[in-house]
Amino acid sequence: MRFPIRLLFLSILCTIFYHLASAQTSELLSLERIYASNEFRQESLQPIQWIEDGAAYVTVENGNALTRWDSKTLEKSVYVPGVIVNGERINIESFSLSEDGSKVLIFTNSSRVWRSNTKGDYYVYDLNEKLLKKLGTQFEPSSLMFAKFSADNSQVAYVQKFNLYLEDFETGKVTQLTTDGTDKIINGTFDWAYEEEFGKRDGFAWSPDAKFISYWQIDASNIGTFYMINNTDSVYSRPIPLQYPKVGEEPAGAKIGLIDMDSKKPYGFQFLVVKKKIISLACNGSMKIYC
Repeated sequence: MRFPIRLLFLSILCTIFYHLASAQTSELLSLERIYASNEFRQESLQPIQWIEDGAAYVTVENGNALTRWDSKTLEKSVYVPGVIVNGERINIESFSLSEDGSKVLIFTNSSRVWRSNTKGDYYVYDLNEKLLKKLGTQFEPSSLMFAKFSADNSQVAYVQKFNLYLEDFETGKVTQLTTDGTDKIINGTFDWAYEEEFGKRDGFAWSPDAKFISYWQIDASNIGTFYMINNTDSVYSRPIPLQYPKVGEEPAGAKIGLIDMDSKKPYGFQFLVVKKKIISLACNGSMKIYC
């Protein structure tokens, strides 16, 4: 008789759980709730930049505006009001100020490159004129990377599809600084292996006097293609090509060059890495190369 009693008890439990699940379907975890929403996203500190020699700082307010906080009194005031583009509020993901504090560079509408959201749209807000201007309007949306003010605050440089560009605020003129960029010759940013093993993403910098730009160039033309398989996006799997140096192969070559802002031409390349064979690639952030 003990077996039928256990069976009856199990049947009752199953019935109870079924009705509870039916009544609380909206409260159950789902892949969409976990991965496609912000419900379980960990809270993080908003971007902050100090101003006025530390007397105050600026941070993002409600994702759409910038607020100034006084360091001593903690008084709050509006620094940049809510940013509206085509009638819609944009989400400020990060920002940077020009050296003279007259302009704000706003990063938004980002998309992922390998592991981080380093590609997106950039806007410049002029604090004196109260004007907002989008950079790189001739390019496809969400395609600019690592935009930076020049020291004299008149220009911004950025990467778009493996090439460096310069944009002038006053005239709106865009100048292409490098022309050889492809998915094999990478200017101003890095390939998969450099990002994975060394954490390298941003690959260019202004000189303090704004007369030069130095930048990395990665030559991945001899790197073989490794195919990962995507089994999750649809019923049928698809291959994902990835430039990946396997053990025993040479990594991508790297060198640094300068761009003279007078001529707008690159020169002075110096090789930084002599081609050597990889003896191991590990996911713990180490790339070992023969010395």
